[in-house]
Amino acid sequence: MSIPEEFLNADNYYSPESDWLYMSNSQYKSFLQCEAATMARLNGEWKEEPSEALLVGSYVHAAIEGTLDAFKAEHPELFSTRGETKGQLLAKYKQADVMVSTLQNDDFIQTIMSGLKEFPITAEFAGTTWKAKFDIYNPNKGFISDVKTVKNIYEKVWDATENRYTSWFQAYGYSRQLAIYTELERIWSGRDKRLKPLVIAVSKEEIPDKAVIGMDEESIRLELEIVEENMDHILAVKNGFFPPERCGKCGYCRSTKKITKIIDYLEL
Repeated sequence: MSIPEEFLNADNYYSPESDWLYMSNSQYKSFLQCEAATMARLNGEWKEEPSEALLVGSYVHAAIEGTLDAFKAEHPELFSTRGETKGQLLAKYKQADVMVSTLQNDDFIQTIMSGLKEFPITAEFAGTTWKAKFDIYNPNKGFISDVKTVKNIYEKVWDATENRYTSWFQAYGYSRQLAIYTELERIWSGRDKRLKPLVIAVSKEEIPDKAVIGMDEESIRLELEIVEENMDHILAVKNGFFPPERCGKCGYCRSTKKITKIIDYLEL
């Protein structure tokens, strides 16, 4: 088994240089959502501040990984700075601690959460080099796990791509992420069979729900086929052969929008 390339480490994994060198699941997803915003992000022309939901998820990840001190140093705005609550999460973020306890107090989930944390790899797939960082990597037990914080595990959400309500797992592209991760690991490790990709989900409800979610081989194969079909166009845009298309709806498109015509009210 090879080792992660020397260039890629904890300090530069999310750097602009790394994003230019490698494709990733998040970058692939970003291209599908808006090519123009993705290219602006790669060129350092656009940056979005993390939402409260993203910060809660990052806190849960840090608690699981044992990197809370580093997280506190990076996000001091989430913590009280005085009084008896000094150093504790602010009230609106306190549910994150309940979510962490929900995961830590479940024996089955603790088994699935055992393994190497935040493990990075790179591999050649679909005509380019990818990077991936596994929340939990345990090849000895045969799985890769990713932790997700969600509003409600069983609630349906609107999938704008499919124009229908579906599970958050499908709507947010997590089925694709798991498929990419297990295929990259298979290529990187040189193994014949893929590891079992899993999502450990915990909800943000007052009393959090939890679940461990997997995928079958046929679903993985179908997701990978779609990725391969899209990569020629995505790489052409990333490498400057085609101008990026604007989605017209995201924050970047709204911030750079120029009015050129009057629209009819029926277009709203």
